[in-house]
Amino acid sequence: MQRIKVFFLNKKTLRFTICFMVALSLWVLAKLSKTTRKELTVAINVTNVPDDLFLIDNQSNHIKLLAEGTGFSLLNFQNKKVTEILNFQDLKKIGKNAYQLTENIGGKLKSKYLSEFKIQSTYSDSIFLTLEPRFTKKIPVQVHSQLNFEKEFQLREFQLQPDSVLVTGVKSVLDTITQINLQIHKKKSINETFEQSFTLKNSDFVHYLTPKVKVKTIVEKVSERILQVPIYVINAPENTQVKVFPTQVSVLCVGNFETLKELNPANVRVEADYENKNEQGSSLYLKVKTEIKGIKFSFLKENKVDFLIRKL
Repeated sequence: MQRIKVFFLNKKTLRFTICFMVALSLWVLAKLSKTTRKELTVAINVTNVPDDLFLIDNQSNHIKLLAEGTGFSLLNFQNKKVTEILNFQDLKKIGKNAYQLTENIGGKLKSKYLSEFKIQSTYSDSIFLTLEPRFTKKIPVQVHSQLNFEKEFQLREFQLQPDSVLVTGVKSVLDTITQINLQIHKKKSINETFEQSFTLKNSDFVHYLTPKVKVKTIVEKVSERILQVPIYVINAPENTQVKVFPTQVSVLCVGNFETLKELNPANVRVEADYENKNEQGSSLYLKVKTEIKGIKFSFLKENKVDFLIRKL
């Protein structure tokens, strides 16, 4: 460290260093100001492929140009990493997956960059494209969630917009996609409705014609209600009569207040299945059946009842 300090404190050395840097800068400027020839590489992106064909995106195509211009203009172009958009109609098929740029493209490129440099020639002007028959499929959207709710709140439903999306691409890949899975995570406990937007990302082999899906998570405040519901025995042996004790059971109903207000025992059926007994064979297990949505049902006490059977 001390040697470096002494080196720069020496006036002659410092003067020489400054002169050298100035001379080097002038030399670089002069070099870049001169007209020169350089090979440039341009990335290619093909558009307007026929509607019945799907262009697989995992290919990287480039063309090479021999350009003449100042060092500044050529260096600037090289640093930009330019991508040219080419129309599929301007390509000439020369092999199974090989296509050649037409003279029309060369003229467009020369005209486009005329103010920066001159394109002397276009070489390595063949590109390779993998095209497959295009298929389209409608796929449903499925929401998966890991949500915690504050006390007295629950999930009512997910509202999807749209609930299915059109996907286009290669048939062999589309056949493996049965649903679009979306994951909803929230670290904090939830007490209100919220919305999220999901962007569907294209892959090399499939494109989503619907780029986004909105999910509205409907959260509702819950109430409780207890119903006394009669018990129905099912699957009893022929020519027998099965009596259960008690004949009705208390069912705890938890859910939306408005739905609970309209709820009555006729909306809920409790079944005791004769074929579903406890280990001792002395009790029948109970099960709640209903078509009411958004309400959770559970037994307030026991989930089984004693029974007696007699032949008729």
